[in-house]
Amino acid sequence: MGSIFYVKRESKDKDGKRRGAWRYEDKQKGIRDTLNERFANQIKRLREAGISSSTKEIVDRLIEIHKTGDLHTAPLFKDYIIEFLDYQEKIKENRSIMRTRSCLKKFTKLYGDKRLNEISIQDIDDYKSKRKSDGLVTNSIKRELAVVKTLFSHAISREIITSRNPVIKIESKDDSRKRILDYEEEQRLLTFSTEPVKSMILIALYTGMRANEIRSLEWDWINFIENEINLPARVVKNKKDRTVPINPDVRTLLLKLKIQSEQSKYVFPSRVKKNCHIVDYKRGFTKACKQAGISNLRFHDLRRTCGSRLGKAGVPIQVIQLILGHSDIRVTEKYVVSDKATVQEAIGLLRITYFDSFQSSNKDNIS
Repeated sequence: MGSIFYVKRESKDKDGKRRGAWRYEDKQKGIRDTLNERFANQIKRLREAGISSSTKEIVDRLIEIHKTGDLHTAPLFKDYIIEFLDYQEKIKENRSIMRTRSCLKKFTKLYGDKRLNEISIQDIDDYKSKRKSDGLVTNSIKRELAVVKTLFSHAISREIITSRNPVIKIESKDDSRKRILDYEEEQRLLTFSTEPVKSMILIALYTGMRANEIRSLEWDWINFIENEINLPARVVKNKKDRTVPINPDVRTLLLKLKIQSEQSKYVFPSRVKKNCHIVDYKRGFTKACKQAGISNLRFHDLRRTCGSRLGKAGVPIQVIQLILGHSDIRVTEKYVVSDKATVQEAIGLLRITYFDSFQSSNKDNIS
């Protein structure tokens, strides 16, 4: 059986101290190796706990540490989040950090009191099942677990734990939302909506802008001469400037809001804070949906509704892509939702065109 021992160096370091290193030696197997700093610190704690470095228990403990990580020294998940977020804040934008915090908060509710190397693959599977029961689609769960996976990779790379990453790859599937608002629902929703949510709904439906773009909207971005809104990169999801065209109805609505804006630079100023845009709009939106008897509707579905209506109106998908500001046309394809009636109408046009041509050709032959 091998043994673990501490060897002091003959030379002194720059501080005048003679430091050393922990080593593991097995003479029968011919193994002699210097342990890394992480293992050395763990062994030091074990010795301080009264375990002899020459016993079988300490070697077995070293093997356990190597395989699964130290169950007694790994930090709790909820504690390690602090260190991880400090690292993330140095490399990510503020909005991205907010999403990271949100994902970790949900995971912490279930496993925050577990140590990092106590969280297993089964825990991850249970988390997936829990989030599915909460109504999340697979791709949303995948995005949440991607954050958790990054946290574990961060801990492993810094030798906080030596166990494997419990978050394994999960398959993606096309279960994206297809909810759109029909015109009858739109009328009911607007009837029960109050300002400023009502105006935000109209702008979302007839420009396809995202909620964050609408609530952050400033008057300086609106060009009433060219009938367009010039959104700066800082409020756009893909961090690129984009231009949103506005129709006469939206233009009239914005001019009306400008008169009521009381010299604020924001189209939708906060009623709570000065020099700030509106923050809490979801409460009013949810209340309006409930009073209107509309279920399973999110504010972002209004953006999908805009894309779907443009598609039904015959607008080319490349143009819809520009209006919605998608970098990838495949994303636009998911937004342009066609219902059964539209599909039947399309195939009906194909049939009429064919038979008109066929009948015309027969008449020419008969004559």
